[in-house]
Amino acid sequence: MIDKLDRKVLYELDNNARQPISRIAKKLGTSKQVIKYRINRLLKMGIIKSFYTVIDHSKLGHFSFRVYIKLRNISPEKQQEMIDYLKSQKDIWWFVTVDGDWDIDFVILVKDIFDYYPIWENFINRYRKFIHRSETVIYSHIQGFPKSYLIGQENESEGFLISSKREEIIIDELDLKILRLIVNDCRINLVKLAEATNTDVRTIKNRIKQLENKKIIVGYRIALDLSKLGYQYYKVLFYLNNIKNIDKMKTFALMHPNIVFINKTIGGADFELEFHVTNIEEFYKVLNEFKRLFHKDIDYWYYFRVMEEYKMIYYPV
Repeated sequence: MIDKLDRKVLYELDNNARQPISRIAKKLGTSKQVIKYRINRLLKMGIIKSFYTVIDHSKLGHFSFRVYIKLRNISPEKQQEMIDYLKSQKDIWWFVTVDGDWDIDFVILVKDIFDYYPIWENFINRYRKFIHRSETVIYSHIQGFPKSYLIGQENESEGFLISSKREEIIIDELDLKILRLIVNDCRINLVKLAEATNTDVRTIKNRIKQLENKKIIVGYRIALDLSKLGYQYYKVLFYLNNIKNIDKMKTFALMHPNIVFINKTIGGADFELEFHVTNIEEFYKVLNEFKRLFHKDIDYWYYFRVMEEYKMIYYPV
């Protein structure tokens, strides 16, 4: 079991997983030793799965193609083979299995829109007979909010935003090396980064600050095993009659502690919300709050539950 202090530690790490333990201890009114012990304990329990860096790959000229798959006539062994294949693909940055209208959801990162099809073709040539239907859209907006439900408070932060526009900021090989090293371990220290890149600590510190200022690095967060915290992960896709109230929808989502992502797409739903809730009843409670305010704007909607997250690397190249 975890207590109130554990939840506060998780919340602080989710806001900025790279901040020093001493800073977290000061905010929470305790010692560095206590915070270090709590973090190590949460890691051993498997509640914290990893510390990762949120990189806005659109700033580096990339597109995100999201693919939904509905399966048919597939054995558990063949499905596991498909899962292993998707996990191994270097161009896939997010991959989950889901329950509902779809079975599999993954996101492909490409530099050019024409790079998408060869990746899709390789997948479809392997598994076409097991695919009942599929849908591909392009992400045009991904906004993530702090997990305020951990501390039972309304969210007050804008969080991070990626894929809002494509603009290619030129970076050099050292920047690229830093991004590769930090993407899956945002708490890696400056000395290790300097050694791995054959440079010095001061240079690394300055380069990271530049990547932050350019909004290439937009956040440092933790990946959680939600099931061990007693939470479930739902996603709702809304197709709207009009989009005049989207800003009000975003404000609702920003303030609600259980809403952790907003997505917009090209070719798919007009507005998407992602929830972390304790059960289906809580999910519907939040959903109904949203529908009560915006039912006149909604044409139709559907949802699915994320069952397992296999991969999340914001810059896998």
